[in-house]
Amino acid sequence: MSLPIITATQQPLRFDCLQCGECCRAWTVPVPTAHVKEHLQVDWVRERAAKMRAAGVGPLLPSKRGATMCTLNTGVGATLDCVFLGAGGLCDIHARIGVDAKPSPCRQFPFHFMQTPQGIEAYLDPACKAVSAAHGGEVEAAELERVVGYGTVEEPGALEWAEGRPLSWEEYDALRIRVREILSGDEPVADRVWRAWHVARTGAEPTTQRGAAGADPLGRRLVLTMLLLVFRNAWEQKRRQRSFRRSLRLLGLAFGLLLGGGKVPIEARGITVHAGDVDDLPWEPDSPELRPVLDRWLAGFADRHELAPMATRGAGLLLSNLLLISWFARAVASAAGRSVTAADVVDGIQLTEKFSGSRMLAPQIGRGMLGLGLRSILEGPNLPRQVL
Repeated sequence: MSLPIITATQQPLRFDCLQCGECCRAWTVPVPTAHVKEHLQVDWVRERAAKMRAAGVGPLLPSKRGATMCTLNTGVGATLDCVFLGAGGLCDIHARIGVDAKPSPCRQFPFHFMQTPQGIEAYLDPACKAVSAAHGGEVEAAELERVVGYGTVEEPGALEWAEGRPLSWEEYDALRIRVREILSGDEPVADRVWRAWHVARTGAEPTTQRGAAGADPLGRRLVLTMLLLVFRNAWEQKRRQRSFRRSLRLLGLAFGLLLGGGKVPIEARGITVHAGDVDDLPWEPDSPELRPVLDRWLAGFADRHELAPMATRGAGLLLSNLLLISWFARAVASAAGRSVTAADVVDGIQLTEKFSGSRMLAPQIGRGMLGLGLRSILEGPNLPRQVL
């Protein structure tokens, strides 16, 4: 007998697709070669692949000889659209062949499923704008049963408090319930995040006030620079930029950000912003307009299993992602010449979760100098002074 599909809070998920096309841009989508042979060996797909090669974009489905997996090349145009993204944000594979021909991550997004002792736990990805904006009605159980068959059911793997300190599932589950309670509370955003960070690292409430250690403006700039470099590096890798040129651009961006006067391209939105202008724009997370959007994102943090596999690192991700959300929201607002709106925060969440959140930060931990720097930031004790 299969385990039931549940949600962490026992409350139904809410989602309706906005058909914005954002889920079809700048992703790395794994596709089994067997799926390609079964569904995508048709003339119009071959013609599209030939046009991509002629345009210098690269192969449609890059793979190594004999590999069982390949990746869908979402690298067309300035916003790295999937080559199958059609008019009105719809998928050409879906329209011309059928839903079963789409790669499984495409069929499943924004749903994710985690195997737990209680059952298969379903949650929604805030990299989808409809999720961050709370757009849609209740998802019925039958729909979850259908979608779970499309893709992967993840497993939390080996859990740890910190490196070398094992965490049982029962301890982990109790921890994320406690973190969810804190992040769903009525306190100001910064106070909730401070408490959740401390509990996730130590298992206990903080014994000092949030501001007792004082702020660290220079540390904040260093952390933000490091995080934005990860964003920029991820974007340029997807655009197949040569490593030498990419390194030079990243170095220039780093100096500009550290000095507070650099220009930062956000090609995912087709804008370039001045770092100083972004820094000068007010950020009021507890305002009546912005707080509901942030509350939804915070409340779902633990339910998305961001505390796995290492709680101390997950605590760092909470703070670093909040810093990025505030920066990207202000960047989008700055480019539009306005103060920050709820729509800008949704944009900030989507950019952070898609390009710079746990998808990008966690896999790079320990890889080279950038990875070591990320690890020291996320697992270090001074992050609240630098972020909050």
